[in-house]
Amino acid sequence: HHKKFLTVEQRVLNFQPDVLIEIGCGPGVFLRDFCTSISHKFGFDISESQIAYASNLSPQVSFSHTFQTLITDLEDKLPTNCKSVCIVLIEVIEHIDEQALISMTTTLKALLAKRKVNEIRLIATTPNKRSLWPVLELLIDFFLRTNYREQHQNLMNVREFCLLFKNLGGTREIVLGTFMSVLDWLAKQAPLTLRTNLKFLGMLMLIETQFSDQPFQKPLPYDKNYS
Repeated sequence: HHKKFLTVEQRVLNFQPDVLIEIGCGPGVFLRDFCTSISHKFGFDISESQIAYASNLSPQVSFSHTFQTLITDLEDKLPTNCKSVCIVLIEVIEHIDEQALISMTTTLKALLAKRKVNEIRLIATTPNKRSLWPVLELLIDFFLRTNYREQHQNLMNVREFCLLFKNLGGTREIVLGTFMSVLDWLAKQAPLTLRTNLKFLGMLMLIETQFSDQPFQKPLPYDKNYS
């Protein structure tokens, strides 16, 4: 988890948004311990207990356990001079219905456009179902006697992940790849061309999408972000 959070943080800070929003923030670890230079942070999770825990540890962050409360908080607390917003979804997409995700994203985009936010960036990670991830789920269920697979109702491959963000209205897909390679030891030492070919072996995918036509800073190159 730490490596994943560091990878997302690196991309958020490369963008340098005025506001950071996390959908599916859980106990608020990412908003609390990462991207500390960003003053305005908002987190949403449907678990009341997780949000209560997060709010207790991070009173400086605005946490909500309903999406409507998040919208209200943004309407009340979004800085008047806000020009850029970054929305992150760290391993959340696989747990929610695709139409719910599209609805939330559309609502957020409309609100931010109304507030004249010039640039909206979305960064998301999700498991790659065309990797060894399904095998990992089987092993977890077998040894821990859990129903881990049932929690993931929306697993995707690389093509489906790309198509989802096209449907969400992103003006361009900036980066698509994996940042946790199954063959991590090999990928770290392999030439860049080989590492590019190995990326689809990774169990996690990351995509970064922009929802405006404004010029933006070039994202960090592949070989500095992925194992």
